[in-house]
Amino acid sequence: MFAQLREFYRQPTVIVGVLIGVIAGLMGATMPLFVRSAVVQWSDSRQLIAYTALGCVALLLSSVLISVSTYLLSSSADKWIIALRIRLFRHVLALPLAYHDQRESGEVSSHIISDITLLRTFVAAVLPRSLAGGLAGIVMVTMIAFFDWPTLLFLLVSLALLIGCMSVLMNNYEKYSEQMQKGARQRKVCA
Repeated sequence: MFAQLREFYRQPTVIVGVLIGVIAGLMGATMPLFVRSAVVQWSDSRQLIAYTALGCVALLLSSVLISVSTYLLSSSADKWIIALRIRLFRHVLALPLAYHDQRESGEVSSHIISDITLLRTFVAAVLPRSLAGGLAGIVMVTMIAFFDWPTLLFLLVSLALLIGCMSVLMNNYEKYSEQMQKGARQRKVCA
């Protein structure tokens, strides 16, 4: 599966989409600089208007770039997922009949559909945004450390708590996922 992911991320549209997302994240990270400059130049109305306009343009351009990045990644992910679904369903069709007799009706296709949906979300949205957000976060932490270290300390403590909560949730994810799939199968049987 990771070899196929490597193939996906080597596509030119995916590389361009991730790079555009990183640029948009970095542009979003520059907003505190515009705000700081506007506050410092509060007495000079021309510079205040210029910094406000630059901040608005950067925010608007960042939004457009995020939209383009999302489109490129989603379209590439859709093509990749279609090929993966075809490959998986061909594999399921090639399985011996005894394998299907041991399973409940629709169980295999339900697992394939739910797993591929999660994989598509991860590949097209979560991973690229995490990369872009991570880079933007590094820039933000550097800027905050340069301008205001007590805020950085508060941010790092909050981040440590967030990572702790996320690790607890991720450790229990498999158990909750199995319970949700089991509940969905039971609802289908009752209906």
